[in-house]
Amino acid sequence: MKTAKKRDVIKKIHQLDKEDIKYAIKKIDEIGIPIYNGKEYPVKYVVSIAGERKFGEQLPTREYTPKDVIPHLKKLGFEIKKLDDKEDNTPNKEEQIYKVTLYALLSVKSQIILYGPPGTGKTWLALKYVKDATREDVPGNKWEFITFHQSYSYEEFVEGFRPRTENGQITYVIEDGIFKKLALRAILEAIKNKGLLTEDEIGELENYLRNYSTDYSRYNKLKQKLWNALLSLSKEEREELFKDAPTFYLIIDEINRGNISRIFGELITLLERDKRLGQENEVIVTLPYSREPFGVPPNLYIIGTMNTADRSIALIDIALRRRFAFIEVEPEPEKLKGNVIEGINLAKLLESLNKKIEALKDRDHRIGHSYFININTREELHRVWYQEIIPLLQEYFYNDWESLKSILGDFIEEEKVKTPFGERSIYRIKHLEGKDFINALKRIVEDE
Repeated sequence: MKTAKKRDVIKKIHQLDKEDIKYAIKKIDEIGIPIYNGKEYPVKYVVSIAGERKFGEQLPTREYTPKDVIPHLKKLGFEIKKLDDKEDNTPNKEEQIYKVTLYALLSVKSQIILYGPPGTGKTWLALKYVKDATREDVPGNKWEFITFHQSYSYEEFVEGFRPRTENGQITYVIEDGIFKKLALRAILEAIKNKGLLTEDEIGELENYLRNYSTDYSRYNKLKQKLWNALLSLSKEEREELFKDAPTFYLIIDEINRGNISRIFGELITLLERDKRLGQENEVIVTLPYSREPFGVPPNLYIIGTMNTADRSIALIDIALRRRFAFIEVEPEPEKLKGNVIEGINLAKLLESLNKKIEALKDRDHRIGHSYFININTREELHRVWYQEIIPLLQEYFYNDWESLKSILGDFIEEEKVKTPFGERSIYRIKHLEGKDFINALKRIVEDE
């Protein structure tokens, strides 16, 4: 039975024309997603993205199936090919689906967090998406990469006082942080050839934003001129400035390790899509150190990564959770299929480990597939097992040797010792080599 919302969405689908579909295909090409076999595209995502052009927003894919849209696409003249599992030989299909999902959520929220256990490829996926979207392999122009930690501050992220030595004297200047500089670069890219600043002024300001400047007076005057020009426009004119503007990205690795409220400060509100420059509920604030006006441009996107073994998503600041979309990146044992080392199926080994970890701990502490992904020999497996997997499990189950023994089996050695208080057990990691090592792993796989 179709709900009212589903009927409304399907009605909108039937209003899409050929140019809307072409727009969606172009968007998918722009972010470097070679879906399926070459120039073939998943109908649900094409239709969803086509909604941007026709209705100003993407259509929710959960409200329709391919069967709901295929007749209309055929009517518009598009060829539809049904792919079954045998036909669909796309390399890295899961990666491509993640990238389409990233694009869809960024279009709605402007910032997302990839979360999951260690070793699932969250950082790799974020970097791959941004490199494909910007066609740039290194940061410094249209994207930047930072890692949050406990001492990371607002002063590093937005702006703050920094010491400088001039003629042997220490002075303090207000220096812009990485987020503020990237936001200004995104604004400059949007106003090029719009007559707000001269080409020389834009070039000069861009040079300051990409390098530490010693001429703070000139830098501040150029920023003041930029904001005066922006604020002289109406909100509608500012909105027009950012239409089809090149996109910029900030990747924040380990975002949950920082104090989010302290780092973002008042900018946590400005991140919301409708409060960005030129948007419906646009907010422009005065920054506390420089007293400069500031707003977040709509062509700047944030992708954060979060290791759930460090901190559960349930413990994330409620203000952050409301402003970010979240994508879970889970372990994918299927990426290890076909990788067998002396009878050890690595995919089954990972599945067995994770089932036990989830039962004894929780799903946030599972092990990612990347730990095993480049293993081709017994020696490599031995190194990863003893230097990465076992230390990780010891951290998860600190001083809980019974749980470790139930997971690792023969790799945990138990010795009974008599004490004045009775018999006690001492546990140690048992170092196995050769056939003993392989047989112990086989027993872990078999003991599900």
